[in-house]
Amino acid sequence: MDTDCDTTPRSRGGPRSARLAALACLGLLTTATAGCGFFLVHGPPAAHESLTAFSCTRANAGPIVDAALAGTALLVGAQLLAADRSDNGGWTAPYVVVGAGLALEGVVFGASAVAGFEKTSRCRRALRQVAERGAGTAAAVPPR
Repeated sequence: MDTDCDTTPRSRGGPRSARLAALACLGLLTTATAGCGFFLVHGPPAAHESLTAFSCTRANAGPIVDAALAGTALLVGAQLLAADRSDNGGWTAPYVVVGAGLALEGVVFGASAVAGFEKTSRCRRALRQVAERGAGTAAAVPPR
């Protein structure tokens, strides 16, 4: 029988540098996948009060996707973090790391959703102001 083969489960989960690298990759993945509200939703331009026309995102589809992903990631992450850790072999350590990563991703998606909803709200308000200004000037000019 081969005595060099270690069949007992590890309690550490790997060297410290490997865990740090995994957490760094998880952090990069989190920030790379979040972002409808951060990257795809555009608010009104800074000087929209003086513009007669501009383009921005009115629809809440992107922020709704972010909110749904945030809720899912937080729910699953919380369940993994709250898992029973009574085992002595350390086999739940990967679940804790994944749970923490999902919870972090849920927070990032949630922030993206909040930012997206805020941008779309400002966009609709700014477009309403442009329409009111246009209606005011159209009423001031008599038809020919």
